[in-house]
Amino acid sequence: MKSPELTVVIPTLNEERLLAKTLACLGRQRRVTMEVIVVDGGSRDATPRVAREAPQPAVLIESPPGRSRQMNAGALRARGEYLLFLHADSWFDHPLALREGIDQLRHAAARPPGLPVGGHFSLEFARTGAGRSLGYAYYRRKARLSRPGCCHGDQGFLLPRSLFREAGPYCERCDLLAQTRFADRLRQRGQWLRLTPEITTSARRFEAEGMKERQTLNAVIMACGAAGRDEFLDEIPALYRLQTQSGRISLEPCLRQVEALIAALPEDERRLFWQRIGRYVVENAWQAALLLDVAVEFLRKGGSVREETPLVRLFDRYLLRVLDNRGGRKCAELLVRCWLGFALRPSAPRNGAA
Repeated sequence: MKSPELTVVIPTLNEERLLAKTLACLGRQRRVTMEVIVVDGGSRDATPRVAREAPQPAVLIESPPGRSRQMNAGALRARGEYLLFLHADSWFDHPLALREGIDQLRHAAARPPGLPVGGHFSLEFARTGAGRSLGYAYYRRKARLSRPGCCHGDQGFLLPRSLFREAGPYCERCDLLAQTRFADRLRQRGQWLRLTPEITTSARRFEAEGMKERQTLNAVIMACGAAGRDEFLDEIPALYRLQTQSGRISLEPCLRQVEALIAALPEDERRLFWQRIGRYVVENAWQAALLLDVAVEFLRKGGSVREETPLVRLFDRYLLRVLDNRGGRKCAELLVRCWLGFALRPSAPRNGAA
């Protein structure tokens, strides 16, 4: 058979409720030939049946659970010139979204200096409740940036299959950080392009767990990864539970486990851990400027957020120079340590020092 232009890889685990919607949206895409590969990690619901009976025919394969492992398995079976890694709870409303996305990638790759290009889509959230939300506005705006720390799997990763062979596969040792680290490796070889078509992803995790709580644990996950302590993420499964097990988060038990793991490190490793945390915080302090940019526009325009980020530009040009040094990183480290102590203050005294 003639190879399709695009292969869509969708990892699943108990996704019967939203997978049908995602596959139906792919069936409505126009002017692109595609194959859809659903890689199931052992679902106990009707997910396999939904995949087999979808209007958009899907190839169903099985894999051990783990999103990175499943996506790698799908990529090995892919025949398309391009790959799209798509979450089971994400979809496109516009019927030409994939056509436009591929065309934008082609045009970008043809321009000097001819670097390899991967794309992520503009993000929108499907919420069950209405009303204005600064948190969602911030995440939408952040997802429209292509700088480090902004490319995540819920935006959909669209790229040439040849580029995935160079930058991939996804690291299977740390599933929580696999897509973020893949994005960083691709950036070292080429560049990311924010594609103008919108991808809509379900806000179910934020709604089930709480926006503030989920944001906090996401920051903990990223910080532990940046500090070189992936094993912390294995020790604290509650940091990111399966969607079917998600519910309102209690931060204190997770933070206490983090504190205990830090305290158990040998002194020199504990010192190095905190040094790396300080560096990570400084490198990502621009996000505070982005939040202020979004907040100003959110309050001024009644919820809409413009593309410009003047405070982020000022941070990059001036404030980063002030912070990105030994003193600035030490101050950032102390701020995080104080925050952790404050967050755990209401509970009983702790044994051991972080």
